Amino acid sequence: MKDRLHGEISAELEQTTKTDKTTVVVAILLNVVFMLANMAFAAGAWSTRYDYRPDGSYTTSTEMNFSLLAAFLILLGVTIVFDVMVVRALSKGAERRVKLTEGLVKMYQEEGLDKYYDPEIVKGYQSRYALYKNIVLILGVLAVAIPVVFLGV
Repeated sequence: MKDRLHGEISAELEQTTKTDKTTVVVAILLNVVFMLANMAFAAGAWSTRYDYRPDGSYTTSTEMNFSLLAAFLILLGVTIVFDVMVVRALSKGAERRVKLTEGLVKMYQEEGLDKYYDPEIVKGYQSRYALYKNIVLILGVLAVAIPVVFLGV
Protein backbone atom coordinates (compact mmCIF):
# COMPACT_ATOMS: atom_id res chain seq x y z
CA MET A 1 0.00 0.00 0.00
CA LYS A 2 2.84 2.38 0.84
CA ASP A 3 4.53 1.55 -2.46
CA ARG A 4 1.37 2.49 -4.33
CA LEU A 5 0.99 5.71 -2.35
CA HIS A 6 4.65 6.55 -2.97
CA GLY A 7 4.11 6.05 -6.69
CA GLU A 8 1.02 8.25 -6.72
CA ILE A 9 2.74 11.05 -4.82
CA SER A 10 5.77 10.85 -7.09
CA ALA A 11 3.52 10.98 -10.17
CA GLU A 12 1.71 14.01 -8.75
CA LEU A 13 5.06 15.73 -8.14
CA GLU A 14 6.06 15.05 -11.74
CA GLN A 15 2.74 16.36 -13.05
CA THR A 16 2.99 19.49 -10.92
CA THR A 17 6.47 20.16 -12.23
CA LYS A 18 5.39 19.73 -15.87
CA THR A 19 2.34 21.93 -15.38
CA ASP A 20 4.32 24.71 -13.76
CA LYS A 21 7.05 24.61 -16.41
CA THR A 22 4.39 24.80 -19.12
CA THR A 23 2.75 27.71 -17.30
CA VAL A 24 6.05 29.60 -17.22
CA VAL A 25 6.79 28.97 -20.91
CA VAL A 26 3.29 30.07 -21.94
CA ALA A 27 3.56 33.15 -19.70
CA ILE A 28 6.88 34.12 -21.29
CA LEU A 29 5.54 33.70 -24.83
CA LEU A 30 2.28 35.53 -24.15
CA ASN A 31 4.05 38.40 -22.40
CA VAL A 32 6.25 38.87 -25.46
CA VAL A 33 3.20 38.73 -27.76
CA PHE A 34 1.27 41.16 -25.54
CA MET A 35 4.23 43.52 -25.45
CA LEU A 36 4.72 43.51 -29.23
CA ALA A 37 1.00 43.98 -29.92
CA ASN A 38 0.75 46.79 -27.41
CA MET A 39 3.84 48.47 -28.86
CA ALA A 40 2.12 48.45 -32.26
CA PHE A 41 -1.11 49.84 -30.77
CA ALA A 42 0.79 52.50 -28.87
CA ALA A 43 2.84 53.53 -31.89
CA GLY A 44 -0.33 54.05 -33.94
CA ALA A 45 -2.41 55.70 -31.23
CA TRP A 46 -1.00 59.15 -31.99
CA SER A 47 -0.30 60.52 -35.43
CA THR A 48 0.91 63.85 -36.73
CA ARG A 49 -1.12 65.58 -39.40
CA TYR A 50 0.61 67.95 -41.79
CA ASP A 51 -1.47 70.71 -43.36
CA TYR A 52 0.33 72.31 -46.27
CA ARG A 53 -0.38 75.91 -47.25
CA PRO A 54 -0.21 77.32 -50.78
CA ASP A 55 2.94 79.26 -49.90
CA GLY A 56 4.82 76.02 -49.15
CA SER A 57 4.71 76.25 -45.37
CA TYR A 58 2.79 73.83 -43.24
CA THR A 59 1.28 73.36 -39.82
CA THR A 60 1.18 70.20 -37.78
CA SER A 61 -1.40 68.86 -35.41
CA THR A 62 -1.47 65.70 -33.34
CA GLU A 63 -4.44 63.39 -33.75
CA MET A 64 -5.44 60.49 -31.58
CA ASN A 65 -6.76 57.19 -32.91
CA PHE A 66 -9.31 56.26 -30.25
CA SER A 67 -9.74 52.65 -31.37
CA LEU A 68 -5.99 51.93 -31.17
CA LEU A 69 -5.78 53.69 -27.81
CA ALA A 70 -8.73 51.62 -26.55
CA ALA A 71 -7.09 48.41 -27.81
CA PHE A 72 -3.87 49.48 -26.09
CA LEU A 73 -5.62 50.06 -22.75
CA ILE A 74 -7.61 46.81 -22.96
CA LEU A 75 -4.53 44.73 -23.76
CA LEU A 76 -2.60 46.51 -21.01
CA GLY A 77 -5.29 45.45 -18.53
CA VAL A 78 -5.33 41.90 -19.88
CA THR A 79 -1.54 41.71 -19.51
CA ILE A 80 -1.70 42.78 -15.87
CA VAL A 81 -4.54 40.38 -15.01
CA PHE A 82 -2.82 37.53 -16.87
CA ASP A 83 0.45 38.00 -14.99
CA VAL A 84 -1.31 38.18 -11.63
CA MET A 85 -3.11 34.92 -12.45
CA VAL A 86 0.13 33.22 -13.51
CA VAL A 87 1.91 34.25 -10.31
CA ARG A 88 -1.04 32.96 -8.26
CA ALA A 89 -0.99 29.66 -10.19
CA LEU A 90 2.74 29.27 -9.57
CA SER A 91 2.22 30.01 -5.87
CA LYS A 92 -0.45 27.30 -5.70
CA GLY A 93 1.90 24.91 -7.52
CA ALA A 94 4.62 25.65 -4.98
CA GLU A 95 2.21 25.01 -2.10
CA ARG A 96 1.12 21.73 -3.67
CA ARG A 97 4.73 20.64 -4.14
CA VAL A 98 5.51 21.39 -0.48
CA LYS A 99 2.52 19.35 0.71
CA LEU A 100 3.38 16.41 -1.53
CA THR A 101 7.04 16.51 -0.54
CA GLU A 102 6.13 16.67 3.16
CA GLY A 103 3.99 13.56 2.65
CA LEU A 104 6.92 11.74 1.08
CA VAL A 105 9.26 12.80 3.89
CA LYS A 106 6.79 11.47 6.48
CA MET A 107 6.66 8.14 4.64
CA TYR A 108 10.47 8.06 4.51
CA GLN A 109 10.66 8.80 8.26
CA GLU A 110 8.23 5.97 9.04
CA GLU A 111 10.36 3.59 7.00
CA GLY A 112 13.65 4.93 8.40
CA LEU A 113 14.68 6.20 4.95
CA ASP A 114 14.69 9.92 5.77
CA LYS A 115 18.47 9.89 6.18
CA TYR A 116 18.69 9.37 2.39
CA TYR A 117 16.52 12.38 1.58
CA ASP A 118 18.38 15.68 1.62
CA PRO A 119 16.18 18.50 3.07
CA GLU A 120 18.04 20.95 0.82
CA ILE A 121 16.02 19.54 -2.08
CA VAL A 122 12.89 21.25 -0.72
CA LYS A 123 14.77 24.56 -0.51
CA GLY A 124 15.84 24.06 -4.12
CA TYR A 125 12.21 23.66 -5.16
CA GLN A 126 11.28 26.84 -3.30
CA SER A 127 14.12 28.70 -5.01
CA ARG A 128 12.98 27.45 -8.41
CA TYR A 129 9.43 28.65 -7.84
CA ALA A 130 10.67 32.03 -6.63
CA LEU A 131 12.76 32.28 -9.80
CA TYR A 132 9.77 31.34 -11.98
CA LYS A 133 7.62 34.00 -10.31
CA ASN A 134 10.35 36.63 -10.67
CA ILE A 135 10.78 35.84 -14.37
CA VAL A 136 7.06 36.21 -14.98
CA LEU A 137 6.86 39.41 -12.92
CA ILE A 138 9.84 41.02 -14.66
CA LEU A 139 8.49 40.14 -18.10
CA GLY A 140 5.05 41.37 -17.05
CA VAL A 141 6.45 44.70 -15.94
CA LEU A 142 8.38 45.00 -19.22
CA ALA A 143 5.26 44.01 -21.21
CA VAL A 144 3.45 46.92 -19.57
CA ALA A 145 6.21 49.53 -19.31
CA ILE A 146 7.76 49.34 -22.79
CA PRO A 147 4.49 49.91 -24.67
CA VAL A 148 3.67 52.81 -22.34
CA VAL A 149 6.96 54.38 -23.43
CA PHE A 150 5.94 53.84 -27.08
CA LEU A 151 2.64 55.57 -26.36
CA GLY A 152 4.63 58.75 -25.82
CA VAL A 153 1.96 60.59 -23.88
